[in-house]
This record gives sequence, C-alpha cells and structure tokens, in this order.
Amino acid sequence: MGECAAAWAGSSAEALVELSAHWEAADARLHGRVHAFSEAMRDGGRHYTAMEEEHAGRFTVLVPRGTGAS
Repeated sequence: MGECAAAWAGSSAEALVELSAHWEAADARLHGRVHAFSEAMRDGGRHYTAMEEEHAGRFTVLVPRGTGAS
C-alpha cells in the first residue's frame, strides 16, 4: 500500500509540474496576444485620428435648421 501511495504521489507531482509549465506557457502566449491586440488598437486609433485631422476641412456638421447653431 505504501509503495502504491508513493508511486501515485510521484506521478501526481510530475503531472502537476507538467501542468504548471503548460499553464505558464499558455499564459505567456495569451499575454503576448493581448499585448499585440492592444498595440494594433492603439495604432489604429492614431491612424484614425490622423486621417480625421487631415480631412477635417472636407466635412461639415449637419445642424437642424432654426437652432441657431452653426
């Protein structure tokens, strides 16, 4: 019984080490993907803002008549 318990404990420890390594690698990959997505969103925002500023004079705001707004 003791040998069986020792073998099971050893196998469990090895499995836990492997599982821990797997989750650390998966976490690192996920962090990398989130970072890349964040950078892409930031770059897209900068591009959008630059295009908006570049073409700001081409567009006018539509204002309902009679509001006095211009």
